[in-house]
Amino acid sequence: MNDVRGDKSTERPKVLEDLPVWPSVLRKFEGDAIGSDLTASSGTSWGAYQAVTEYISHESGRAKEPTDAARKRLESIYWGQSSELITKAHQHALAI
Repeated sequence: MNDVRGDKSTERPKVLEDLPVWPSVLRKFEGDAIGSDLTASSGTSWGAYQAVTEYISHESGRAKEPTDAARKRLESIYWGQSSELITKAHQHALAI
C-alpha cells in the first residue's frame, strides 16, 4: 500500500488498519459484538475470531436491498470467499 496512491516511492507493507472493514471488526473485538462482554472470550483469540465471523455473517456485502445482501452473505459463507476467510480466521485463532 502506498501512503500516496500510485507513488511507488511511498510504498510500505500492508497492515490491518489498511482494510476498510478494520474499524468494524475492531469495534466488535473491543465489545460491540454479540457475547463480547463475556469474560471468557473478552480480549482473546476466540474473541477476535468471533469478531471476524460476526462481521462476515451480519455486515459484509454490498447489495442495496437488505434481503439481497443477506442472501449473498449466506451464499458466500457456505460456498464462497467468506467460507475461506472464516476457516483462515479459525486456523489463526487456534494457532495463537
